[in-house]
Amino acid sequence: MKLTVFQSDKGDCMLMTTAGGKGRMLVDGSMPGSYERHVAPYLEKTLTKNARPLDVVYVSHIDDDHIAGVLKMMDDLVEWRVFDHQKKTGNPAAKQPVVARPPDVKALWYNAFSAQVGKKTGPITGDLDTSSLALAGRDLAAAFRRLEESKEQAVRLTRRASPEQLGIKINPEYGGELMQVKVRQPRLTIGGAHAYLIGPFAKDLEKLRKQWNAWLDSSKKTLEKIARDAIRDQDRLTSDADRILEPLRAQRELLERTMGQGVATVAGLGDRSMVTPPNLASLMLLLEEDGQTVLFSGDGHCDDIVSGLEHHRRLREGKPCRVNILKVQHHASEYNINEAFCGRVWADDYLFCGNGENANPDLRVVRLLAESRLRNFKGRFKFWFNSHSTVCPDKNAAHMKKVQDLAKSLAAKSGGRMQVQFLKESYFEVG
Repeated sequence: MKLTVFQSDKGDCMLMTTAGGKGRMLVDGSMPGSYERHVAPYLEKTLTKNARPLDVVYVSHIDDDHIAGVLKMMDDLVEWRVFDHQKKTGNPAAKQPVVARPPDVKALWYNAFSAQVGKKTGPITGDLDTSSLALAGRDLAAAFRRLEESKEQAVRLTRRASPEQLGIKINPEYGGELMQVKVRQPRLTIGGAHAYLIGPFAKDLEKLRKQWNAWLDSSKKTLEKIARDAIRDQDRLTSDADRILEPLRAQRELLERTMGQGVATVAGLGDRSMVTPPNLASLMLLLEEDGQTVLFSGDGHCDDIVSGLEHHRRLREGKPCRVNILKVQHHASEYNINEAFCGRVWADDYLFCGNGENANPDLRVVRLLAESRLRNFKGRFKFWFNSHSTVCPDKNAAHMKKVQDLAKSLAAKSGGRMQVQFLKESYFEVG
């Protein structure tokens, strides 16, 4: 397997290619700007121009820094489909889109509930934990603005994938239903690789469902606009009328992520109560091909990763789980990882996605992972960071410089066992 990691602003975006190029999966899409600058040109050059589709676009969860770039890709794909249609029907005024042409997409793996207020999704399973999210010490208004923004994007992505627009199947192995850990799970494959779903569990989907339904009740006007936009685009994709291609509405600037800033007292490492329902509901995968393994953790919590690995008997009491590549969960936030996890799951390559936004990667997490790896497990390993102080926003540069200094210091004291690499270009290949 080959993992190509892109500069992704404050989010995640990776392309996983299986042996021999037989399968391709895009993992999240970062923010619209970073998708357009770093991801889209690469996909057009390596996939689109060689008629190679994406077998799967895997959206770990609905937060903007994971889903927004995917939505931009789908918007661009619609724009190109409209152009192709207009050209085919002989419209002399049809103008070629100025955006890179995305590759075709066979399937989407992502969890989003119904967009219809009158058909709100029911319970995931019986009586489940209904405890509310502990947001003490956070900017509540900013937190909920961001969550509402993400839900709107999830609805738009579902519309884009619909049979009336792009006709992309959502969670086909699950019959279009939500992907979740089950006793008997469908077989998930990409090329020659097997994917094991290790999260989410039903209890965390239930929390997200309740939050989702509350949003539907309060967002009638937003949903009506999404429906109007969808009808407009469906008409543009199917009508034979002779009209000039209208540019798609540009992606709205997303609210800055402010959750966690200005907190007087910081919760301890791994405080699960500080993780939002969308993050806890992250789709998490363990990919395996020819003895190589990659763990995609989204923004999930370490306890849930452990539970998922135990479910698939990849982690047993007293015996740690080794993977070739670990995508460190939630940009190495302090709330999503603890020391116990570092002693149970270890890797040859650790991938940190984050550009200093919200002080992530967290310095304590970087140190914890390095020191635990050096203390508990043998062999060499490498820390990969998909950003650098010279390419991140000015407001984040000071923190990224601290991350760089810390990582280099830890490597210098490791006796040659630890290496580090920071991304200054558009992408690098991990492994």
